[in-house]
Amino acid sequence: MTPNPPTGHEMIDRNATAAAAAAGPVVSTGNLPDTASVLERMADAYERFRGVDDGEVASYIPALAGADPSWFGIAIASAQGRTATVGDTDRR
Repeated sequence: MTPNPPTGHEMIDRNATAAAAAAGPVVSTGNLPDTASVLERMADAYERFRGVDDGEVASYIPALAGADPSWFGIAIASAQGRTATVGDTDRR
């Protein structure tokens, strides 16, 4: 069953199949797998790790010092310019 896309996502395909996630690990060869596989794996990773609250915001980096530690997002860009995002990826 395909998980429901999380709030704040972009490009998550509700019709992607669980078969893509069950296919096993994917090794990068410079090209992303098919879009459905990428989106399915991103949604799965987001759901699995969005609650992790270990660590601290990097206060020694001024641009990150004011970041909300609850923000979490994943962004992937291919060499061909295809992008996919999920979560809090629109934060500056």
